[in-house]
Amino acid sequence: KVRQADLDFGLILDPEGQSGLNVLAFAELEMGVVMRTDHEMATAQALSLGELSEARHILPGAPLIVHERVGMLYRHYDLAPSNTINCNDIRLIKSLVLKGSGITVLSLLDVLDEVKNGQLAFVPLRNKLLRPLTLALCTAPSRQLSRPAQMAIQKLTQVLEAMQSVGASA
Repeated sequence: KVRQADLDFGLILDPEGQSGLNVLAFAELEMGVVMRTDHEMATAQALSLGELSEARHILPGAPLIVHERVGMLYRHYDLAPSNTINCNDIRLIKSLVLKGSGITVLSLLDVLDEVKNGQLAFVPLRNKLLRPLTLALCTAPSRQLSRPAQMAIQKLTQVLEAMQSVGASA
């Protein structure tokens, strides 16, 4: 809808490779391990999946954006945990982690509020095999923006910049 200029603007996950869009602002939020704050590894600076091989893994399923990335990571390290839960709902994944049912690999974008509120811990992955998840504010080049749309874009740009800074400090 954004590309066809049916909408003034849109927030698009991972817009690279999509032609016909102007990216006005974006935030890149890294992938990492999400766990309860009382998990023994919750205070680590960075983790590798191998360090968590004994834990129950909650794997994000299709059609979640992170599904393919996480699957590629597990395949790259030939990691097939014996105790897994597959789930295609981010809210349910976060609920399972909060209840102590396991750990998961998600983007900081997926758990930003819970991390800021101290409900969940986010530990970046040690390797940089997984590229960050990009949230982009986009418009169609041909779209003439109204004043209210421009004001909303300014506010969303500030929000994306704040998210980027939180991601850099997490």
